[in-house]
Amino acid sequence: VLCSGKWMTGHTLGASGCLTLDYAIWILKTQTYLGFPYDAAVSTIKNKPINRILITAVGFGGNAAAIIVSRVRSLLTPQ
Repeated sequence: VLCSGKWMTGHTLGASGCLTLDYAIWILKTQTYLGFPYDAAVSTIKNKPINRILITAVGFGGNAAAIIVSRVRSLLTPQ
């Protein structure tokens, strides 16, 4: 799945990484995501659980960061 929250927030002057992390946690909790508001030639996989999300953030001056956020399996749930 490829998605972005940039179209919802615009330029946030340094807060994009935090906002994207919040969006990723919401996606992991709800297992839903918002599509792009325009046509995109991106295929998505439906009916599969979303377990990991890669977040990238790039800023002016060469700042760049990446993090992978994962769902945690409950120790009480049989596997």
